[in-house]
Amino acid sequence: LSIITEETNLYKECCISSNHLWCDVERPSEVTLTFTDNNNQLVTCHYQGFMARLIQHEYDHLLGLVNLDKAVPGTIDYCLGDPLQEKLRDLRGAAI
Repeated sequence: LSIITEETNLYKECCISSNHLWCDVERPSEVTLTFTDNNNQLVTCHYQGFMARLIQHEYDHLLGLVNLDKAVPGTIDYCLGDPLQEKLRDLRGAAI
C-alpha cells in the first residue's frame, strides 16, 4: 500500500471488529495498492475518496489493526448515529 498524496480526510469509522464503537480516523485521500491476482500477475490499482479509505481500513486488518487503533484522540464514542449518513470530511470538519 502506497500513499499518493499528503492530503487527508476524516471519517467516523465503525467496524464489526470494534463492536458498537466508532471514532474519527484521519487517512490519506489517495493510495495505490499492488497485489498479485488469481493468474499470478502483478496488478497495481489507484484508489481515491471513500474507496481509498475502505482499502486502507481493510489493509489495517491484515496488519492486525482496527479503527480504534488509529482514532483521532478524544473521538472514540458509542455508535449512536446512522453510519450510512456519515460523510468524508476535511480536517476542519466540512463535508467533502
